[in-house]
Amino acid sequence: MKDKTPPVILEVVEKAKKDVCDLLKNGRAFSYAVLKQIVSSPNPIEGLIEELKYHHLFVTGVPPPLPIGNPRLVTETLSECPGEAPGETEPSDVESCGSNELFQCRQEKTYTKDKMVKAKDLGILKKHSADHPLLKRFADYLKNDYENAKYQQEVDTVSRYLYFADPTEPSLKFVNDREKLRDFLGQQAKAGYKAQTSGNYIKCLKRFLEFHLTRTGLRQDDRELYKQCTLYLSFLTSSQSVLSKQASKEIVQKRHALLFDKSQPTPRECLAVLDKGEGDLVKIMNQLDDSSSSSLSRTECIFVLYYLEAIVILRHCQRPCVVQSMKVKEWLERKHADDDSIVFVKDHKTAAHFSIVLSKKEEAWFEKYYNKVRPQLLAGERKRKRDEQDEKDGDDFFFVSSRGKPINNAAGDLIKLQQKCNVPQVSSQ
Repeated sequence: MKDKTPPVILEVVEKAKKDVCDLLKNGRAFSYAVLKQIVSSPNPIEGLIEELKYHHLFVTGVPPPLPIGNPRLVTETLSECPGEAPGETEPSDVESCGSNELFQCRQEKTYTKDKMVKAKDLGILKKHSADHPLLKRFADYLKNDYENAKYQQEVDTVSRYLYFADPTEPSLKFVNDREKLRDFLGQQAKAGYKAQTSGNYIKCLKRFLEFHLTRTGLRQDDRELYKQCTLYLSFLTSSQSVLSKQASKEIVQKRHALLFDKSQPTPRECLAVLDKGEGDLVKIMNQLDDSSSSSLSRTECIFVLYYLEAIVILRHCQRPCVVQSMKVKEWLERKHADDDSIVFVKDHKTAAHFSIVLSKKEEAWFEKYYNKVRPQLLAGERKRKRDEQDEKDGDDFFFVSSRGKPINNAAGDLIKLQQKCNVPQVSSQ
């Protein structure tokens, strides 16, 4: 409803309020007589869907068209049941993906269920509450000092190991038992975790200990525990080194297997999303050239953003972190060589420099995005006036999200664009 007028939105909101009231009163009450008749009907699946919709529940992934049957079976039956009144059933649009709602369709996520089930059975997924003072102080440290937007993931990682070491309460006593770490890594290996994942756990534990060694009064309060933490930190470093070598071997083996995989896409297939979406991009760019045209819709702004990200990742073979790190200053300081322009991007995560060589046509697209599309994305956030002081402001970053914030998942944006253009998914790798 983002692009609808306020009266239309208000009408939908009022209807939703009535539906919620009805849901609270009758939503969980299912008549046995109705269910029995549905099961015995010639087309039970359609009757069940109608019954669920009558109770304001959503059914996703229904293949079109539905099996032929009696679509009013449930409503008619309800009218015959004492104490239950028939209601109007409206089709759900939860799974719809119209052109006016780009990238908003609900995705059916797939998980490695076997690995998660094994990990749960082995007891390595349980964690302590993040409200515990020990973990809360660590979260504040990551959030304020490291400016880590995904700090909660790191806190959860540490919390899982602390629970494995002592299910009763999180503490620093785990530094006195090195065998626990070996057991934990062994359980991860049984669950099918990669060495790189285990290495990330150790990296988080090291940061957790470094916080207590440098930012707390542990040295004055408990000198013996401080000494044990220091020794355990060295132990983690040596363990991390071993896992790093294993992770490198895993990466090499994976890349070797990909090279000989005949199902891998060709370079032309990798760029299919750019070829298929270029026509829509050119239309939007021509619209920006028309001085009489109004500003772009939010959907069109997002399309331009995702397409330019895809150019950097797929055509110029850059990592997603380059898109996320590119600054306005780096765009303005780009250099020109013949018909090309070169943007030098410093990725602060790896302390490396990356250069993007844009053609004359690509530079024109980027320039229009910077001058006309990006300001709309930033202005949309300011209009919302949300209290999000803890998040980074997007003014310094070249690519900003629809909320006016820095991009934090360029790889995910690429997947959404490929889904919209209905082409096979290709990652930056």
